[in-house]
Amino acid sequence: MVACTAIATVGIIGVFQPGPGLRYSALATSFAGLLVALGLAGVSAVRRRERRLVRRHDDLLHAQILRTAQLLASARELTSESAEAAIYLGLPRHAERLVPADDFRLALFEEQRFAGRFAGGELAEASTTQPTSLELHALQASACVERSYLDGGATVFEMGLPLCAAGSLIAVFTIRRGTTPFTAHELDDAAILCAHAGIALEKARAVAQIVCIKREWEVLFHSTTEGLALVGADGAVRRANDALVAIAGMPAAGRDHHAGWFPALAAEGCPICETLASGRPSSALLADAAGRSLEVTTTPASPGGAALVVRDVTQARAADENLRQARQRMFESEKLAAVGRLAAGVSHEVNNPLMGIGGLASILLEEEHLPGDTREAVELIQREARRAAKITRDLLHFVRIGESAPECVDANELVREVARLRALAQRGADVTLTLRLDEPPVLALASSAPLVQVLMNLVTNAEDAVTGSAHREILVATERAGSSVRIIVDDSGPGVAPEVLDQVFEPFFTTKAPGKGTGLGLSLCYSIIQQLGGTIRVEEKAGPGARFAVVLPAFVAPAQPVRAVRVA
Repeated sequence: MVACTAIATVGIIGVFQPGPGLRYSALATSFAGLLVALGLAGVSAVRRRERRLVRRHDDLLHAQILRTAQLLASARELTSESAEAAIYLGLPRHAERLVPADDFRLALFEEQRFAGRFAGGELAEASTTQPTSLELHALQASACVERSYLDGGATVFEMGLPLCAAGSLIAVFTIRRGTTPFTAHELDDAAILCAHAGIALEKARAVAQIVCIKREWEVLFHSTTEGLALVGADGAVRRANDALVAIAGMPAAGRDHHAGWFPALAAEGCPICETLASGRPSSALLADAAGRSLEVTTTPASPGGAALVVRDVTQARAADENLRQARQRMFESEKLAAVGRLAAGVSHEVNNPLMGIGGLASILLEEEHLPGDTREAVELIQREARRAAKITRDLLHFVRIGESAPECVDANELVREVARLRALAQRGADVTLTLRLDEPPVLALASSAPLVQVLMNLVTNAEDAVTGSAHREILVATERAGSSVRIIVDDSGPGVAPEVLDQVFEPFFTTKAPGKGTGLGLSLCYSIIQQLGGTIRVEEKAGPGARFAVVLPAFVAPAQPVRAVRVA
């Protein structure tokens, strides 16, 4: 530029010099210099304008980057919140950074109905506040709505932005200020912020729902009485409920391989190992150290693990066993009833000819000149007839038992009476009878004569059982057991074989040698005790021998009436 100015100056000076040729040359030089100067000045102006445009573009780009960074930061903060209230509280703070304003409002809606206004960290119910026309317009349009109005002579600018989560509008966010209208950038930034807030609300609601479902699942998981566990593909117990911890007796902190939870499971028969290896359901029944029966069931669970269910079936198995025994006793009772009806008819039909045979034998024995061998034969006929008559009487007694009404009896006295009656026979057979009687009186509701018959039969059977034993001992004991009285007859004989336990009370069943028993003794005892409202059974014992227990209802004295005393 300076060179162009010098050239123009030299040309101008040359114009005023003498000589026409010199003057024309100088004039041309000056014009050329001016043209060059003007061209350079234009180029400089263009460059300055370009620099200003570049700076303006850089400023706009920088501002856009700042707004974008601010939007991203606000989006991260909003979406990091897991509670709806925290998002509602943070939304005005983030909006103020992007859109300067005087007031922010948040109206909540549920299924297109106004639910209240969120302010100050609390929700004002719909009964105490009403939505504005702008909020209703934004609700209906589901889009950003802008308006301006005069308030005391000043213009107020408002915009309402919808907050949507899972495709439903749940709130309208209102921004208001009274200075200048909202710019397009501010409208865009506010809309983008509300979109992120909607995403954050959707996430918060999903998290809240997951937390609620998790709590409900945990309550259900830990409330069941069955032991539940999730076993991984490596055999480790990933999660177990409280019931399983109680069943296994292992604290939750000690979770490890399932073999540590249930050592009783054999490696080759472990249902957990079988399910993990084959991917098929499996089950097993085991008894733990506490004597409980545990039913272990496993089903495959992805990926590669197993779901474990452990049930304590001890009581269920005991109930099944009790039900089986009750059914067996009912079956035996029905058999005894049928035999009783048969015995009644047989006894009546057989007893009449036996009485005739016995009477005729007695008449023959009165003959003085009866030969000796004939007399022996007649005596044998008479003995066998009497024996047959005794069997028929036992059958009739078996059928007609229970005719006497139950009364209060002292079990100790009846046991002593039986001991006195059998004392002589026991001394002859070298049998020791021991009485272990509870503190008197031991009162039972029974009938004396039938109960003495039962005890006599049980003691006699015990004497026969100990005949071949080295130690011939019999124990008879009485004891109170709550509302019952127990009479126990215990012997040191060979005991009752397990295979005949279910038959010992059946009529005509006997383990004695032929001719030494009719098989009616225990069945008669069973019928008598049943008629008295009690039970008789064979119980297990630690040592050798058999133990029969008679259980009768205890006698309860009736309450004495209270007599009114008149005071003068």
